[in-house]
Amino acid sequence: MQIAASQLASMPVGSVISGVRWRLGGGNASWPASTATWADYEITLAQAANPIELMSFTFADNMLNPVMVRDGALSFAANSFGGGMTPNPWGPLVQFQSSYTYAGGDLVLLFRHTGSDLTNTSFLDAIQRSAVNGYNAVASTSFGLPSGGISAFPITQLEYSVPSSVPESAAVSTFAGALGLAAFLRLRRR
Repeated sequence: MQIAASQLASMPVGSVISGVRWRLGGGNASWPASTATWADYEITLAQAANPIELMSFTFADNMLNPVMVRDGALSFAANSFGGGMTPNPWGPLVQFQSSYTYAGGDLVLLFRHTGSDLTNTSFLDAIQRSAVNGYNAVASTSFGLPSGGISAFPITQLEYSVPSSVPESAAVSTFAGALGLAAFLRLRRR
């Protein structure tokens, strides 16, 4: 996934990103029915190597200075993603094992996982990719593939904090972007 700098304008350069959240698509029932576990769930963040409209289908070609912030098993408890509303509430925080310092510019997020142990799935709230509006996504159907194809963009909440070394005037309490857009950011001042 690539998010344009214009969509991240309220997140000051130097902010520390520490986790992500997603929510189910509108109207979906709560999920999962029982605990869902992925044997391996990797998350990498990076500066964008390409302008958003030229995002490559080869994942590595989109990233400058990639940092793997999460690697290992991931579980979501039964019904941890609330459902039945439009929009649905945010699901649980996927906390990073190491943080990522936002350097400005477009942000790339790479998610790789082995698939969960459940056979029933539910779809995340997503929008069609739109480089013009500041968000783009490509995806593959297998853990190890180096490239993918056009994909919808899962609406993503980034958990971040602003270190005290970043001027107070740069901090904004919340970013909702034109809400259906790329990402929703949540701020914590440290």
